[in-house]
Amino acid sequence: MEKQATLNIGIIGHVAHGKTTLVKALTGIDTIRFKQEKEFNRTIKLGYANTKIYNCNKCKKYFAFGSEIVKPLCYDCPDGCPDIHQNDEGHNELTLQRHISFVDCPGHETLMTTMLGGSSVMDGAILLIAANEKCPQPQTMEHLRAMHMMKMKNIIVIQNKIDLVERSVACAQIDDIRRTLKIFDFDNAPIIPIVAHSNINIDIICKYLCNLPEPVRDHKANLEFNIIRSFDVNKLGTTFDKMKGGVLGGTITKGTLNIGQTIKILPGIIKKNNDKFETEPIITKVISLNSEKTNLTSAIAGGLIGIGTDIDPFFVKGDKIVGQIATTESNDDLFVKDNFEINFFLFDKNKLNKNEKIMLNVRSSTICSCVLAIKNDLIKVQLSFPIAIHLHEKVTILQNQNKSWHLIGFGYVMC
Repeated sequence: MEKQATLNIGIIGHVAHGKTTLVKALTGIDTIRFKQEKEFNRTIKLGYANTKIYNCNKCKKYFAFGSEIVKPLCYDCPDGCPDIHQNDEGHNELTLQRHISFVDCPGHETLMTTMLGGSSVMDGAILLIAANEKCPQPQTMEHLRAMHMMKMKNIIVIQNKIDLVERSVACAQIDDIRRTLKIFDFDNAPIIPIVAHSNINIDIICKYLCNLPEPVRDHKANLEFNIIRSFDVNKLGTTFDKMKGGVLGGTITKGTLNIGQTIKILPGIIKKNNDKFETEPIITKVISLNSEKTNLTSAIAGGLIGIGTDIDPFFVKGDKIVGQIATTESNDDLFVKDNFEINFFLFDKNKLNKNEKIMLNVRSSTICSCVLAIKNDLIKVQLSFPIAIHLHEKVTILQNQNKSWHLIGFGYVMC
């Protein structure tokens, strides 16, 4: 826990409700990094950042620090405490409680597929709702529906921007929030009023995060690493002898990973020949492991990590292999397909039609697909490219409505 995060928490909610501001308050990191994101001041790609949450044994207050901080002190207890280890000035050293990775998801309706890709690695979620806007907003509903569909149990609701409204308005909105949560069986989720940009009540969020149950991980299973980002880290003009291999970002869902280990990436390199796909797994060696700025020799399931490899950067640059899976060479539990049947379930009165173009989310992969056939509760789909999947793996179904992709149902891969 000291070196690697053990929990992935998604930050979800409607656009401009303060998700990125909250992540910065908890981690000190601004997840808006790309030029287009800065121009529009909104998250477009998945952002991620780590935090360590500490507790003071004397004042019982919780504190959040960037993951690089080691042995922070409690300055709320200037008198110190004889039973607690102190520094030379008498300040109490804090006790590490949790190391968490946050996945900052975009809230705009046109980026619903990106949000669903992020949901594939979440162990829990923080839902932000702005106190100065009517509740629920459209993406509030869609994100809650996605969490309900993923059978997410650990939800914390944040009522942000309470400094912009009267107390009576904030209290009245809580009733609206409760009614909205009840629709998706999240009745018992805590609601915490905060002001993210002023760090008000951030310590209360930290306390609730520390009380979330630790997920059960299978560290002895075959490795499965869900790729949610991929990079070429070489700057323009780097000479061949100084070039570094491609970097993979994501989370281990099963097994463990060690430096020097050989892994295969599925489906790997995809080619199309005479209207048929051909795939070739990418075999690579793990050169380095990192949890933000912390170097690791091995990594376990949970938390977001970066893997340095010896892959030609051409094959991974610009998120080229997002949605693919890194695993052991001997793992045969996964199969690569570009068409299969789905046992599907649709929400409300939504319908699917033969030859309709839909969007599928499988783990962190988003695939444009065509409905080839419909029979009762089964549909056969043709994907625009092959993916690596498990039998009975859950997929989410999105439909183009009013020029935006909306979540309309889910299903399970049958063959």
